[in-house]
Amino acid sequence: MASGIEVGVNSLGAQIFVVNSAVMMNMTHLFYGLGSTLSPRFAGSMLARSLPWNNIYVITLAILIPGLIYLAFMRFPQASDDDKNAKLPIARMIRDKKIWLIVGTLGFCSVAEVGTANWLVNFLQEARGLSVESSSLYMTFFFAFFMLGRFLGGHIAERLGYTKIILCFTIASIVLLTSGMLLSNRFVFLFSCIGFFVSIMFPTMMSIIMKEFPSGTSSIMGFIIAANGGINMIFNWVIGKTNDILNVNSGFMSIAIYMMLIIVFIVPLERKLTFNKVLNQAGNADENVSTPV
Repeated sequence: MASGIEVGVNSLGAQIFVVNSAVMMNMTHLFYGLGSTLSPRFAGSMLARSLPWNNIYVITLAILIPGLIYLAFMRFPQASDDDKNAKLPIARMIRDKKIWLIVGTLGFCSVAEVGTANWLVNFLQEARGLSVESSSLYMTFFFAFFMLGRFLGGHIAERLGYTKIILCFTIASIVLLTSGMLLSNRFVFLFSCIGFFVSIMFPTMMSIIMKEFPSGTSSIMGFIIAANGGINMIFNWVIGKTNDILNVNSGFMSIAIYMMLIIVFIVPLERKLTFNKVLNQAGNADENVSTPV
């Protein structure tokens, strides 16, 4: 159900966010982060009051109903049958090398994001000896930077370029993670700072899909998000197994290796993307017109 909602929201964004798509997609995913931050605290507070779990679901549903009613009466732009909603056969998508490069890039972007969030507290407690309160505080800082990145990242992406910002932010994440591993506990905050840089990756990749595939966008998004989920699940399991077989330090450090794989996929992908070339050609044409001969 969650993946269906994710595909639906991103597909809807592909139809609505025509201009400044990176800004709008990052803002949309900002509220994913906000919901992820608030919902555990909400559920925890309800459980602390000894409410039965089924009552918590009823209360949550009651909170959602006004939003669902508002959504039911909203008007959305109608897309033609052969445009973004065109259905593409799976066999055609499987044969497209560009789609697989996007799957690889997005998959390891998700591993970098989810892996850091999943294993940071465990690493700080088991490998660095921090208390539950201290490790939870650094996790809170991680999500605070994460939300800040979602708020500002889209504007940076529009200025710097979609693939360039993912490349630059991946390198920054690797540097922060490696530095935090090598330095003492006084620099543990570097792990929290990673949240800012990994936050923009998923929504910016959604923007790339929207720009690169103006036809059949929903089908391609659904395929890529499903494959991305598989990569994310497998490699987070691998991180856990690395913790068990080697040690927690090695498991958390392995996230830096998966971050490097983003670069492995994003570099050839950047060469294959056509919307970048169109934008560059348009920019050069404007310069030639404005430059006096």
